[in-house]
Amino acid sequence: MTKIRSHVLGFHLSSRGFGWALFEDRLSLVDWGVFDFRASENAIALSRMETLFGKHRPGVLALERHENRRHQRIRRLCLAVVKSAQLRGIAVHRYSRTEIASSRFMKGARTRQEVAAVVADRLSALRQRLPKPRQIWVGERSAMRLFCAAACALTYLDSEP
Repeated sequence: MTKIRSHVLGFHLSSRGFGWALFEDRLSLVDWGVFDFRASENAIALSRMETLFGKHRPGVLALERHENRRHQRIRRLCLAVVKSAQLRGIAVHRYSRTEIASSRFMKGARTRQEVAAVVADRLSALRQRLPKPRQIWVGERSAMRLFCAAACALTYLDSEP
């Protein structure tokens, strides 16, 4: 009897939007995207995430754990996404930045730029989307959310037996 594998949806939320990456297994990136929204559009963002849940029907949601470092609005939105996933029967796995950086595939990457570079090396479909290293006075590019989401999903997939 073969084991039925479910899709893993990596998710990364920031104050300006979220990124997501859907995997079938460690090397099979099925779909991905970035969604931008304004501070007043939490309901729109949650609706968009629920649409992704309905469209792709993932079995697992992997995301970064960041309870205290984020604005209260982002924490509430993240909790709403987790609750929505759990109501749909989607298993939720949260990882700290330390856990993501210490996973097997990260090869010692510590900064977000290093993590994104490792993800881009592993997934050829995302290589051209890798943002250039930013200057300290420039805000983080929206594509970085995609790479953080992929890193969360890969952390889950690499921790699977």
